[in-house]
Amino acid sequence: MIKRPFIITASLLMLVSAVVFLVHDVDARILYVGGAGDGNYTSIQRAVNNATGGDVIYVYRGVYNENIFIPKYIDYLKLVGENRDTTVINGVEEDCATLEIHGGNCTFENFTITSSQKSTSIVTISYTDRVKIINNRIEANNNACIYMFFSTNVTILNNSITGGGINIVGSSLENWNTHTISNNTLNGKELCYIKDATKFTISSKEAGQIILVNCTDGSIKNVDVTGSIIGILMAFSSNNVVKKCHIHDNHYGIFLHESRSNIIEDNLVENNTYGIYVTHSSYNEIKSNLIRWNGNCGCWLCCGSLHNTIYLNNFTMNKKNAHDTVMINRWYHENVGNHWDDYNGTDDDGDGIGDSPYIIFATENKTVEDKYPIISFEKVIPSDNQTPGVDISLSALAIAVMAVMKRLRRRKRR
Repeated sequence: MIKRPFIITASLLMLVSAVVFLVHDVDARILYVGGAGDGNYTSIQRAVNNATGGDVIYVYRGVYNENIFIPKYIDYLKLVGENRDTTVINGVEEDCATLEIHGGNCTFENFTITSSQKSTSIVTISYTDRVKIINNRIEANNNACIYMFFSTNVTILNNSITGGGINIVGSSLENWNTHTISNNTLNGKELCYIKDATKFTISSKEAGQIILVNCTDGSIKNVDVTGSIIGILMAFSSNNVVKKCHIHDNHYGIFLHESRSNIIEDNLVENNTYGIYVTHSSYNEIKSNLIRWNGNCGCWLCCGSLHNTIYLNNFTMNKKNAHDTVMINRWYHENVGNHWDDYNGTDDDGDGIGDSPYIIFATENKTVEDKYPIISFEKVIPSDNQTPGVDISLSALAIAVMAVMKRLRRRKRR
């Protein structure tokens, strides 16, 4: 039997909680921006500056030339536009996000968000939790993106995005896999975010962006990914395969972060700023890709990326073919390396493997090199009705066989 004092105490606690909730609702206000009402604000930021937690800011249709900053001390703030196509916020400050959110539990809904200035971010969500970006048009004039910086439980839902897509930054898994990101498009194509999944396939489609977080044993095949800040972003993921994809015209083509034992194979990676970028990731295999015409670098390894194997790739017409300052990665496999368009060595014995290493990075104390650079092999691009990729032809296989003959003569390099 429950004693009477306990019942009274529990009832009082429930009553106090209800009163607090009602007071919070009573204190909440609706602030109006634009329109013809007396006392309406003419600036969204002025309304934000006068808001407190729990308030709603309703914005009438119109063009608002300003940047919006929601500080940390304002939480549970909701901004709602009258109509997402005609309620426009146009950022006017260079190198600043049009919308920057630090307050928690804030909602931003039914706006067009754009910028007349150059910026790396159109929306920045920074060091906060439970922000909601719902049913907006987000339009960047370059690769600016939605930038989620050390935040958790962010909801990005039903948005039409033009520009760079989504970039996530955070040192822990919860900065990556606590979000709800669904039913968004990027440049008219699906923005695909998959978390905590295993044994899945993404294939034969066009995508604006693909983000895998905490995923295992998945495959991405025959996909065309273009026009994003990061074409394929893989974080905290292992044993996945990216194969026969066309990854082009992104800032980063493929980006691996805190990921291991993945295979990047038979892809055409071209016209990106960075073709393949690997950070804090180990034991990955990058092979048989055509990596060309990338503006800064074809393949960049950094920040504690160890024991990765890169071979049978064709590096051509990149500003810089490769970057790696760690001697623990291997730029060859079983005496076969990569083809480098700027390799100036010789092949005196005609076996298809260069007689001297290709130097990727060198100082007085250490050298990172491809010990077995391929002089040449035929590359076959599929016909127009297929997703472009790279097939290593029989001549490359012949090179691999002939390379074994060099093993004894080349042991000094190993």
